[in-house]
Amino acid sequence: MTDEAEGSPRHSVPRPDKHSLREDILALVIGVFFCSLGLLMLKQHGIITGGMAGLGLLLSDLSGFSFGITFFVINLPFYAFGWKFLLKTFISIASLSVATHFLPVFIGFESLDPTFASMGGGLLIGTSLLIFFRHGASLGGVGILAVWLYKRYGPNTGTFQFIVDAAILSACLTVHSFLIFMLSILSIIAINVVIGLNHKPGRYQIT
Repeated sequence: MTDEAEGSPRHSVPRPDKHSLREDILALVIGVFFCSLGLLMLKQHGIITGGMAGLGLLLSDLSGFSFGITFFVINLPFYAFGWKFLLKTFISIASLSVATHFLPVFIGFESLDPTFASMGGGLLIGTSLLIFFRHGASLGGVGILAVWLYKRYGPNTGTFQFIVDAAILSACLTVHSFLIFMLSILSIIAINVVIGLNHKPGRYQIT
């Protein structure tokens, strides 16, 4: 007879406890540090990142408006998908803005290979995005929409973001050199490999 036939309770995987406020704060600090360091490596050679940051840079170049204004405006529609973690997202974006502004005061690169910068920066940014996702935060519209789609339909977040990033970079090719375009593609691949390998439906919970 099976355990179920004998009336034994069926074993189930317990739902993981929610992160505490202290854990969320520490995770966001780590995520912001990783992301700002990755962005600093990319900026060393003018490499474009993906997501809303990449789209913001493109629209800023084309329109003449500042990146800060453009980035804020294009993210507004996506907050409708992420109202439950809107506060964490706002804090993450604001913290990253401050960190990327002051980080060059503490660190600089006298010698940094462009290919290494592309891959290393991408891996750091991908790890930071994974941390933000696990703690119910994001760094902009694409991340918010990715989490919303994950919860509702369960697509792989890495695959979804790669498709969006590819579209953004294709547009960036019209205003940037082909070398920057290729290095940016390499960085995007590194970012989404991290997310795709470590953030899959049914394997992890998003709080």
